[in-house]
Amino acid sequence: MIDYKYKDFYNDTSVSKRMQIQCSDGSVLNEDDWKGESAELTERLCSESELSFGRCEASTFKLRVRERIVPLAGKKITVSVTLEGAEEAPFMMGVYKVDSDVPTADRRYRDIVAYDAMYDILNAETSKWYNGLTFPMTLRQFRDSFCVYVGVEQEEITLVNDDMVVEKTIDPGELPGKTVIESICEINGC
Repeated sequence: MIDYKYKDFYNDTSVSKRMQIQCSDGSVLNEDDWKGESAELTERLCSESELSFGRCEASTFKLRVRERIVPLAGKKITVSVTLEGAEEAPFMMGVYKVDSDVPTADRRYRDIVAYDAMYDILNAETSKWYNGLTFPMTLRQFRDSFCVYVGVEQEEITLVNDDMVVEKTIDPGELPGKTVIESICEINGC
């Protein structure tokens, strides 16, 4: 459950909401900068027909911005929603990296597609990291090392199989981050 001070107001349809996008270059986009009702946020635990433990999927944020906006490809954007009467505490939807910024056919708008940090983790090439590890090690050490490698800050937590011993079982030329993170999650039943 999301811990947000004004969560009861957020779902109230009578409360006015304003989305704002802060770009990594310091610019701010507001409702005048995009086509109304074009924002789309997709978050999934698992998009397969059956739930499987360990699945990891990146969240996707899509928006149709006006042509006059400086191209956003490669920039990080922070998306928040401010509620009428609660301006001091905007709801943070997330931080996303813009992957594509494509003009529409009529050139009046551009469609942007952005992903959260999980996208970079899933697409990271990790064979060099894996081949450089000293085995055996615990799953906790393996997880900690992976998170440092991909730049993820962890909360302090002990997972059910953290003490399990991990041995080197493959000698990969390629190893996607998706395989590593999903294996860690699946082993821990999360």
